[in-house]
Amino acid sequence: WGLWALALAGLAYLAGLTVWLGVQGLFFPYQLDYGEGVLLHFVREWSQGRPIYKAIEGYPYITSNYAPLPILLALALTPLLGVVYAAGRVWTLLAVVAATVLILAWVRREGARWLATRLAWLPALAAALLFAGSPYVYHWAPLFRVDLVGLALTLGGLYAVYRSSDEGQRRRRGLLGLAVVLFVAGLYAKQSFLFAPAAALAYWFFFVDRRQALAMTAAMAVLGGGLFLLINALSGGGLWEGLVVSNVNPFLWPEFWTQQADFFGTFAILALLAGWYAIDKFILDRATPLREKLSPLDFYLVAALVSLWLAGKAGAWENYFFEALAALALCGGLGLARMGRHGTLAFRIVAPLLVLAQVALMWHTPRVADRYLRLTRESNQEMVPILAGLPDPIISEDMGLLVTNDKVLDYYTFQYSQLARAGR
Repeated sequence: WGLWALALAGLAYLAGLTVWLGVQGLFFPYQLDYGEGVLLHFVREWSQGRPIYKAIEGYPYITSNYAPLPILLALALTPLLGVVYAAGRVWTLLAVVAATVLILAWVRREGARWLATRLAWLPALAAALLFAGSPYVYHWAPLFRVDLVGLALTLGGLYAVYRSSDEGQRRRRGLLGLAVVLFVAGLYAKQSFLFAPAAALAYWFFFVDRRQALAMTAAMAVLGGGLFLLINALSGGGLWEGLVVSNVNPFLWPEFWTQQADFFGTFAILALLAGWYAIDKFILDRATPLREKLSPLDFYLVAALVSLWLAGKAGAWENYFFEALAALALCGGLGLARMGRHGTLAFRIVAPLLVLAQVALMWHTPRVADRYLRLTRESNQEMVPILAGLPDPIISEDMGLLVTNDKVLDYYTFQYSQLARAGR
């Protein structure tokens, strides 16, 4: 029990740092990451009735290559907060909480099959805090970005599909309908969040009910496709231009391999636990028929690992690993729970030691973030009088600097450089 207490204390400390940095972001007035200023610019444009989806040719040389939902969510808070980063960052922090709670609930419910009720909380807490306390989520928690919002929505849809398999027909339809809405919302947060709905539909089609799977697919096509056609028509084809035509990123092999090594080096124990979950479930547990053993999570684990291919795109960073991280946290937590099938020693000694090893791999302190916040504030404050004396237009890689100083933002440097590199 001392080992479990120590492991959970370490995880609680790391998760606490994520909350601390996320709250710091709510009160920090400047851009912390490339992309925040672009999103805030689009919020400002929409708040003033100007379009953000347009053809890529023609002045101004900036069109949104982001899906609209996170921008709309931030726009909803501008009457209360103003056009500030906090209007978008608060949704990121809420998404971290939502994803953490979903992981906790899922592992707690599934883990109770092998552990007593009071013990099932241990792997569930470990899985949830491993996600929330991870350095990847820590780095992203204070940012106005689209990724964690999309992850929370897509995980919510997957959990609804998981819960629906144990319900009666009427409640099942309601949960599947909720899953459709959440999956479509996830795609409208970030268009690459297609792996969870694909996993859910494949599981439902092959192992539950083909007719319902086809009905879900049709509902997503009608809801998601209908919204796309409507917004695209209202924007004069701008949505297609922004999300498809201008969303071109070259594939960079060196960055791909470097980021894969960083991810699996940081989460080596979590990957090991997820592997144990799969081995124990599909190889060692021979008494349970395959159809009864399978769940949407098994399909999602494979799909989320396939999604790591996208991390080779120019501009990709830790945000392209969120789905794999969530899947590993879920399966790793269930791997801890399944150790209860193999005796007291495995669960009470080996399991917390593995969690402690993962804590050690993820360990960080607030020192670097605190210094970064201080230097970013100082540098932005020093730029205020310089920018005040400069006439528009100004071209800057730090586009957030232009937005917060009320300068004209008319050139999206990254987007057009990638189009040029791709020969477009």
